[in-house]
Amino acid sequence: MWDDLIPFVAIISIFVIFPAILFHNITQWKKSRSISSDDEKLLDDLYHVAHRLDDRINSIERIMDVDNPDWRRLSAPEPRSTLDQKIEDRNTNVRRTS
Repeated sequence: MWDDLIPFVAIISIFVIFPAILFHNITQWKKSRSISSDDEKLLDDLYHVAHRLDDRINSIERIMDVDNPDWRRLSAPEPRSTLDQKIEDRNTNVRRTS
């Protein structure tokens, strides 16, 4: 009885269930591949905000250039060797106080 049922279940699985699962997944993949209108609006808003922030930063940099032309050099990070020396000096001072 059960031996006769196995080929029937196999045929149904191969020709009905597997294609149904495959087509379902393909449909879901095609739906998720496109961007929704809400996401598109959000990306557009984020682009405009980023553009405005870039304009503001450029304005601030122009103002700072007029106020202090050397501000870029003064705000640049120190070379690595100077930082290493400061760390070593700090560690030496911490050891002395301990």
